[in-house]
Amino acid sequence: PDYVRLTWSKFLRKWLAAKRKLLPDLYHLVSSARSAMDEDFAYQIERVQTGAEFRAALNSQGFDIILADYRLPGYNGVSALRLAQELCPDIPFIFVSGTMGEDAAIDGLTQGATDYVLKNRLTRLAPAVRRALEDAENKRQRKQAEEALRESEARFRVVANSANDGIVSTDIHGIIFYWNNA
Repeated sequence: PDYVRLTWSKFLRKWLAAKRKLLPDLYHLVSSARSAMDEDFAYQIERVQTGAEFRAALNSQGFDIILADYRLPGYNGVSALRLAQELCPDIPFIFVSGTMGEDAAIDGLTQGATDYVLKNRLTRLAPAVRRALEDAENKRQRKQAEEALRESEARFRVVANSANDGIVSTDIHGIIFYWNNA
């Protein structure tokens, strides 16, 4: 299964139960995330297993978060992290692994991973995903606010510098921090 849209219906629960034997990791990840999310929480999963598939997915989709195993037969999580940082640096990246040691986890975090969750502690997955998504949204909003502020300051400077009268701005101590060219 390359692509699965997950919504919490009776059909999905039956589908996951049927696929449990074929996709045990996907089933457990989804079940863990589902257990801590709201009933209306819906999401999509695109599962890739090779570097080429991962690159193609990053180039073709708008993802909110990336969950990656630390070790895969044909690819590894560190390479996936580097590629994700190159192609979509604002998307949170969480390692989900059963073989990730403490040193590897710290190394992944210092290289830019948002978090890591061990497969034997999947109850941490939903809170980690929620926290990563909230942090990413906060960063996005902060960037928007900073950009809006830059644009507002630029508009102010255009207006102030085109004024025929002198404009001076001071702080509460009377120190001048802006004056126009008039």
